[in-house]
Amino acid sequence: MVLATLLGVGYLTAAPPPGSVRALMPGWVVVVWAIGLLGSGLLGMYGCIRQALADNADTRQHLADKLFSGLVLERAAIGVQTGVLVIILGSSVYAWAMSPIAPFPALGIGFIGAWMAANVWRDRQISGEVRQLQIPADPGD
Repeated sequence: MVLATLLGVGYLTAAPPPGSVRALMPGWVVVVWAIGLLGSGLLGMYGCIRQALADNADTRQHLADKLFSGLVLERAAIGVQTGVLVIILGSSVYAWAMSPIAPFPALGIGFIGAWMAANVWRDRQISGEVRQLQIPADPGD
């Protein structure tokens, strides 16, 4: 989440290096990347903070509510982030295909693919955690 936030800020503020995928793409595409990464990073960090602060909950239900809302926010951020990464991945392949001298961006594509796989893995973890929170508490507690 921190990396996405930093990349989003960098895409919005720094000039692209000549010949980079970012320099070859239309400006609106880069703005979509930047806002998507920045927004998903901030939303995901807020969700993680809500989960961390859940330890201060005064009741079991309040704890479950804080955990649930934090997980839902984190999951939403992961979904947005994965969508933005698909756009970046597609743009990278497109830029490579349109440039006759550009080397294949294997490292970048591998990094983006690994990041997307990590997002899918975390999404599956969140699904399991949300299911556990939705199981009704034992009346004997």
